[in-house]
Amino acid sequence: MRLGCSCARSTAAVNPEPRERRREESEGSDWDDDESDDEALRAWESARASESGATTLVDAPAAATMSDDDDDVEDVFATPRAVIAPPNDADEREEIEDAIASTSAPTAPPPSVVVATRSDPRDAYGFDLSDLDGAGAAARERCDARAARRNKRWEKYRKKGDAAFANLSHRPSGRLKRLIRKGVPKDLRAAVWMATSGARERKDAAPRKYYGRLQSLPVDGAVEDQIRVDLHRTFPENDRWSNPDSHRVLERVLLSYAKHNPSTGYCQGMNFVAAFLLLVVTDEEDAFWVLCALLDDISPPDIHAADIRGTIVEYGVLHDVVAKIEPKVGKHLEACDVELVMIASKWLLCFFTESFPAETSARVLDAMFSEGFKVWFRVVMSMLMMNKKELTRVDNAPEIMQCLGASFRAMHDRDALMAFAFKKVRVDRSFVEKCRAKQEKAQAAERLHREGSERALHRMKK
Repeated sequence: MRLGCSCARSTAAVNPEPRERRREESEGSDWDDDESDDEALRAWESARASESGATTLVDAPAAATMSDDDDDVEDVFATPRAVIAPPNDADEREEIEDAIASTSAPTAPPPSVVVATRSDPRDAYGFDLSDLDGAGAAARERCDARAARRNKRWEKYRKKGDAAFANLSHRPSGRLKRLIRKGVPKDLRAAVWMATSGARERKDAAPRKYYGRLQSLPVDGAVEDQIRVDLHRTFPENDRWSNPDSHRVLERVLLSYAKHNPSTGYCQGMNFVAAFLLLVVTDEEDAFWVLCALLDDISPPDIHAADIRGTIVEYGVLHDVVAKIEPKVGKHLEACDVELVMIASKWLLCFFTESFPAETSARVLDAMFSEGFKVWFRVVMSMLMMNKKELTRVDNAPEIMQCLGASFRAMHDRDALMAFAFKKVRVDRSFVEKCRAKQEKAQAAERLHREGSERALHRMKK
């Protein structure tokens, strides 16, 4: 199978830093067994039931698992509340406070939570919400209220200022890891991403004025031309990306990455990733380093290669994971002759930034920078499982594509998505690695066959 992608490579002689793939943690998950997350899932289920006209709700199912050794966590929905031990530390007490608050009057959001209004129907990152329906508005209101309740837990980091994350390992654990999973406040997100992604470490280790020196280096004309074409296609609905000055900033970041890593260069999809990072990490150079960390360290190799072979491999792995965790969906996709890479490659090429509402995308990236690429599989599986009924009702590729696109665009309930991803989906790391090796072997064999056929055709023409 071949999938075309309009990509270009730089020929500049700048050697990128070695691609040292970040090791996925094998430690157990510590997503809290808290009432506020249970409430997020129940609220989502209730909203979906109301939309479909259902009159009863069932308890949340046990976590879909494949004898997971990556996040060996007890399923809270299978644990009777009567046997849960009383709180014995500050974190647990705070979670119970969340649960109590969730039944009380709504809490006014802190300054770090941006709420869309009728006069300014935009989200925190400048995307239009004027066509938001009632279910989406209710989901956003619930998430904003929870963010306001949790905001106090970030105060100690705000008080420390820039020093709060200066020495943070890019694999946070314990309380900070739990806080990040539940969402980083907008005003702290840039600093947290710089620390947890490893971007700060990369920037500090780079030669002096490295980013500035990249600006003066030459780049292949094909790279420059493709980037300039894509600038005007990047989030045109967002005011930030509708003016020449912002386009120049985005162009510099993308060209600098192409010079920094000429073996990858530029591929469509990177423009959305870089533009979204610039909305969060507003400092241009810092956004460049976060982009480097995401593409070079966190992602599997060759996602944005000229032939996007890495993307094809990961979607092959995804189909194996779907068949294992959610066989009904896997069989349905197979019966409809649907390959997700053909209809939804932007989930990976754009890291969801062009698929989810902006604040949901940011929540996913919070976790991905903190915990690694495994989060991508968790989120995709969550969306497939949460929308299983709708998916299995349609029986052809165009309708499946439309169904998936609509479900991603409508996922304003970022709390429910991330609670589902970490409580209900467990992806066995060893299984993923085994599937990846199989897919890479198949891709290599296909390339050899294709090259052999091309050589034979060339000889015939002679």
